[in-house]
Amino acid sequence: MIGRKVYRAPGSNLVPAWACAVVFFIVGVVTVAGSPGDPGKGGTAGVVLGVIVGATATLFSLLLGAVLATNRLIVTPAGLIWKNNLRARAISWAEIESFTVGPGRSRMGWPALIIRLNDDSRVITKVTSYTARYPARVARELTALQAAAGAA
Repeated sequence: MIGRKVYRAPGSNLVPAWACAVVFFIVGVVTVAGSPGDPGKGGTAGVVLGVIVGATATLFSLLLGAVLATNRLIVTPAGLIWKNNLRARAISWAEIESFTVGPGRSRMGWPALIIRLNDDSRVITKVTSYTARYPARVARELTALQAAAGAA
């Protein structure tokens, strides 16, 4: 029986993105809070612009945090649930041909887990790392789980 298991990028990969989200949040809140009380910014137009920029930075940081918190690959007895950028996609075990490791979608092309489907399409996950070791281990585990699901 396959239990529920969750895979995501290791914490070392997420630290820079979380740091960026925190910086955007702090800058946004400070900009919004400081704009109304600072008369030296060019009058009303400067205050309004400061509030708009600050609010945009704060909202961006909250969106980035939500995306980082929800990106994951969930293993269930029926298959996989790939939650990516606040969207979810269910993939049954019967749809999956294999699991491989290849370049991810990041700018640096860090190795990522790739799910090859029976219709010759690929799902490039964000289960990634600076080296191929972690995605390769996840691919081996998922291959074993797929074999167990097929035998059941």
